[in-house]
Amino acid sequence: VFNHSNEQTHDEEIISGADAALCRLLSFLLFKELAEGEGRHTHAASSTTSETQGRRVIRISDEITCTCQIIEMIYRCSKEVLETSFQKVGPDFLHLLSSILAQIPEHSTATPSADMKSAHMCLRSLTKVLCHYARVHSATMSMAHHPRLLSLMIFLLQHPVGIIPFEAHHNALWVLANMACCNENMQRMASHDRLLDTIIQAANIMHEIDETRPIHHHALRLQHSAFRCLLNLSWDQHNKTLMSERDDLVKTIGKTVDMKTVPGSGNEARNSLGTMLLQTRMFALGTLRNIAHTPSPQKFRLCTTQDGMLLNLLSETALSVEEDPSVRDKAFAVIFNLVSPDTAEMLILHPTLLDSLAEAALVPSNLQLQGASTAESASTMSFRSLNALNQAVATRGSEDCRVKVRQAIEQVNMARRFHNMAVPLEGTI
Repeated sequence: VFNHSNEQTHDEEIISGADAALCRLLSFLLFKELAEGEGRHTHAASSTTSETQGRRVIRISDEITCTCQIIEMIYRCSKEVLETSFQKVGPDFLHLLSSILAQIPEHSTATPSADMKSAHMCLRSLTKVLCHYARVHSATMSMAHHPRLLSLMIFLLQHPVGIIPFEAHHNALWVLANMACCNENMQRMASHDRLLDTIIQAANIMHEIDETRPIHHHALRLQHSAFRCLLNLSWDQHNKTLMSERDDLVKTIGKTVDMKTVPGSGNEARNSLGTMLLQTRMFALGTLRNIAHTPSPQKFRLCTTQDGMLLNLLSETALSVEEDPSVRDKAFAVIFNLVSPDTAEMLILHPTLLDSLAEAALVPSNLQLQGASTAESASTMSFRSLNALNQAVATRGSEDCRVKVRQAIEQVNMARRFHNMAVPLEGTI
């Protein structure tokens, strides 16, 4: 009856009070389970009573699972009706769902397959309900401030797929990513105990498996949502500094940007896996761009991490003619944000980085119309980087560095005059 995707019908169900009725039913079922659980301990001396109580608890668990499934179904409604419903029953539902979520991992390891199947079905529905709530801005604020929800979602993600179903893992990461879109949540989430550890671990999952295509497909979906969460968190200025000091994050970003294909996906860049991989790499570079927009000491730390691994990767990405243009643009944006008085000489003396900036700033005259805007974006950002490097070494850099960067700028200016192209003013941002 409820398992459909007709928004209008689900709107009518909620307007008629289905959400409040299901909230009361779920509350009753949880209370009944708690009471019968206490009764099972009280009558533990009687094996017959204990067996009877056990059967009744399993039956109630199925009822709770069914109720959670129906709640998820009716929330396939419009965003406006969903927001109204959350204001009415959302806090109560969060309390009830958190109580169930706290029990699920234990039930998922139960030996009877029926118990595990029921627990997994319940967890899929429960986390999907949270996905629905995460579509609403005001709901994400309430979810982030809930006393248990963040900790429980972290606890869930720390269980391996199998103990916890893949869909629940993916839903949890998707919810956290949406919660991180809210400015008011960013610092609170990044400072929460073990949240960054857990999200970074999920972002690294593609680099820890060696299995068949379906496994890689699932892992990529988790990595995609994890990096979307990290990107959203990295917009906050306090979080930029906090995240720039995470060597595990920088290492994971480097491995992800360097990942050009998904094992078992073939060579087609436009298939679903290829598109998701490109987005994931873009999220990773976007995160790096944001955390590079930090004070000079953090920029220096990023440039020197793992013997300059990031500089090598950024230069290689920027120079690659086979690389997707949007990825190259992001690489140039990261380079621009890394420029500071503490890093300028390191960037200029890198074997290929200065050449990659100069080459992109030239902008070939035979641009195709389709790629013109992208090339101009890379050209503008790379020329800004050259100007920023020139300013950074003007007073405290070596003469060799000043000469190198000025020669690169003059080369670009000459080429641009030849092609009759406008050059951005020095020092513009």
